[in-house]
Amino acid sequence: MPGYPYADRALDLCLEEIKTAETDQVPSTLPDAILAAGISYNDNPPSPAALVADGYRVVNSVNKLSNRMIHASQNAGLWVNLWLVDEPWQYSSLWMAGVNSVASSYVQTLAAISHPVAAMNYPVYLAIWGAIGLLAAWLAVFFKEGKSGNTGSRRQRLAPLRG
Repeated sequence: MPGYPYADRALDLCLEEIKTAETDQVPSTLPDAILAAGISYNDNPPSPAALVADGYRVVNSVNKLSNRMIHASQNAGLWVNLWLVDEPWQYSSLWMAGVNSVASSYVQTLAAISHPVAAMNYPVYLAIWGAIGLLAAWLAVFFKEGKSGNTGSRRQRLAPLRG
């Protein structure tokens, strides 16, 4: 919220108030905060060593990290969580890559998967759907032309001969 006087400190102020509150429920409802590095679509991810040096313990990124970056982050001691993973093939691919956790809008679907299925990387996924799209377009044009072409020739063949 631009212009809000405490925008840069809002979370810290809330945590401070909760910690100083005299209640026995705070420790059970507010675990120790873990510093997570958020990496969005347009960001270049920093090196895992730099994240660890800055005190981060989790990499929370969109589903775009390479297998090499996933393993480098884990080897540096970082937990890797990727989001938004909604397709079983994406989940399977990340499962085989060794990602620690994923965020999904379809948790019930992914929770039912007992082993990786239909694993493919994103470029292969795009190529398959691109090929299906081209095939569908070709079939639509072919049948449209064939239908109009066949109709005329069929009429000619069925016309009575007059002699």
